[in-house]
Amino acid sequence: MDYANENTKSKYLLKALISLVLLAFAIFVQLTFNVFGVFFPAELTLETAANDNIYVSVTLDRIYPTGYRMTSGGSDLGSYYYGIYEGRCLFCVLPTSTEGKEDLNNYKLVGKIRQTTGSDKSILNKISEDHKLNSASLYATSYSFVITHITGQMLLDMFIAALVLITMGLSAVLILISLVKAAKAPTSDNF
Repeated sequence: MDYANENTKSKYLLKALISLVLLAFAIFVQLTFNVFGVFFPAELTLETAANDNIYVSVTLDRIYPTGYRMTSGGSDLGSYYYGIYEGRCLFCVLPTSTEGKEDLNNYKLVGKIRQTTGSDKSILNKISEDHKLNSASLYATSYSFVITHITGQMLLDMFIAALVLITMGLSAVLILISLVKAAKAPTSDNF
């Protein structure tokens, strides 16, 4: 085999290897961060509730506004709502566009689970004061997580999922093309 033919074949194999690394990276991102969960949310169960940062779906008989908002850096991210799920109080953050809607019965909620933070606990304390409840009782009958349906975060997650999917698809195609071209590259035996 002469040097030019060997070099051509090794270029195609290198391209296949680079594409394989990209594919492995995209698979790693999917397995680590479950980026496709935004399109295929898991049903809320005790098992899924133990996971943080995954998308879940749950239908609540009715949700009620708390009158409190979630803000970050001066931006309004949404409003806190609550509903009863399997005998416990479930808090969620919904987009501000949900406010004023009359039909909040049989509400299908799709959002990301996150463990309660200090600001969430502050809101729970305010809610317990508003309703003259004992904070400890409210904590005991509430889930230790909040489901957030923040439109901007969901759009970002959808973009990342699409980017990972495109990377996976292009990598697979490039691997196949490179391997086929490497196999068809001339060798000194073909002359």
